[in-house]
Amino acid sequence: MAAIKPEQNLDDALTLIQKGAYEEGERLLGEIIQDDASGNEVRLAALGHRGYMRMGLGRFAEALADYEEVCRLQPDDSASRSIKARLLADNGNARDAIIEAAEVLRSNPKDRMAMATIRKAQGMLGLDKYVEEGEGGRRALDIPEVPRNRVIQALEEDPNSSFPTSIHPELGRLIYTIVRAIKPTLVVETGSFIGYSSLCILQALEDNDAGHLHCFDLFCEVSDEPGAITNYTSPILGRRKTLGELARGHIEEAGLSHRVTMHAGDSSTKIREYFQQNPAKVQLAFIDGDHTIEGALKDWFAVEKLLEDDGLVILHDTIAEVCGWRGPRYLLQELGEKAATQYQWVNFPTFDKLGLAVIQKRQPIPSPRFKPSFFELLADQMFVMGFWSGSRELRNQIMKRLRS
Repeated sequence: MAAIKPEQNLDDALTLIQKGAYEEGERLLGEIIQDDASGNEVRLAALGHRGYMRMGLGRFAEALADYEEVCRLQPDDSASRSIKARLLADNGNARDAIIEAAEVLRSNPKDRMAMATIRKAQGMLGLDKYVEEGEGGRRALDIPEVPRNRVIQALEEDPNSSFPTSIHPELGRLIYTIVRAIKPTLVVETGSFIGYSSLCILQALEDNDAGHLHCFDLFCEVSDEPGAITNYTSPILGRRKTLGELARGHIEEAGLSHRVTMHAGDSSTKIREYFQQNPAKVQLAFIDGDHTIEGALKDWFAVEKLLEDDGLVILHDTIAEVCGWRGPRYLLQELGEKAATQYQWVNFPTFDKLGLAVIQKRQPIPSPRFKPSFFELLADQMFVMGFWSGSRELRNQIMKRLRS
C-alpha cells in the first residue's frame, strides 16, 4: 500500500479546518511538520496554516511561535513577517511589532496589515493621538497632538509664553516634525529664550530615541520693565532671575535634560569655541538668535563649518516687513545670489506672516563670505530702531528706501 503524500495530508488538514474540526486538522498539520518526508515547501505551508488557525482561535503565543519559525526558514517572505508583526502586537510586544512591521514596509510600502499593526502598536504605547472620542464617536484630529509633553503644553496654553514671545506652537510642531523625520544625531540652536523651541527639538530627539542638542544664547536677565519682552513669569516655574534659569528649568521639568547642553554667551563665539575643542558634524541647526544682518551672518558662518552634507538649517523671522528684522532675509538673498550651487532653500510664508525658511547643503564646499555694505548695516540699524520705537511711519519709509 502506497504511503500518503505530505501534500495530500496538507489538503486533508485544510479541509478539516474549513469544516471546523480544528483539533483534528491541527494534529494532522503537526504530523506534517514533524514528518521527515515532508519537503521544505510543504513544511513551511503547514507551519503557516497552523499559525494562522491558532491566531484565528486567539492562541497568539502559539501562533507567534509558528510564524517565528516560518520567518527563520524563509526570512524574505514579507507576508509571513507581516503576520509575525501583528502577532507580536497581539502578544503585547508593541515595540518589536513596530520594528518588524517597519521592516516589512521597507520592501512592501503598501502592506496593509503592516500599516495596521503599526497603528495598533502605537495605540498600545499611547501614541495614537490622531483620534478622539466625542459625541459623534471617534473622529480625526485636525492637528496631531505632538509633541506630547506637559511642559510644552503649559507653555503653549499660557498667553504670556506663546507667540509672539516664543515661536508659534504651529511652528514648534513643524520643527518637531522635521527633527522626527531626519533623525539628527547632533543639533545646534541659537536663541533659546525660555526654552520652548528647544523643548520641541528635544522632545523629537527623545521620541527618536537618539540625538543631542546644543543651545547657545546670552540668557540675559529677566526684566522688571512693563512691556519688555524679557519681563516674563513662567506658568511652570514662576519668576526667575535669568532666561537661562527659565530655559533650564523648563527642560528639567520636561524630563529632557539628558539630551541638551546649554552654552551661555555670544552664540557664534561659543559655537566656534566648543566645536574647536569637540569636533563633530551637525545635521540640523535652528538659527533664531540675533536677527540683525551682522548677527545672522555670524551665526550662519559659525554653523556652516559644522554642517554635514545634505544637512538642514532652519531660519525664523524671514519676512522682514512683518517681523522687523532684516538679517535672516538678507542671508537667504545672499545664498540665492552667491551660493546657489552650494545651498538650496525655501521660505515658507507662515500664517503668522513672520516666515520660516529651510536651507539644505548641496555641496561639501563653504559658501562665499558675504560682506554687507556700510549702507546695508546702517539701514539695518535704522530699521531696528524704527521698529522698536513703534514708529510704523519710519519703518515704512525705510522699507520703501530699501526697495528702491
